[in-house]
Amino acid sequence: MDSCQFNALAKVKDDIMLFQKLCHGCGACEIACRYDAIAYKKREIGKI
Repeated sequence: MDSCQFNALAKVKDDIMLFQKLCHGCGACEIACRYDAIAYKKREIGKI
């Protein structure tokens, strides 16, 4: 999917799959989805 710069989304047949380990939580997919099918939830990625 072009909306994800981290390649965390892929179209498989008629479905969209999210690869959570590749997701950086930027929310670009939620903005790009014209069906409002993606609900972004903030999550903690790590601590320094």
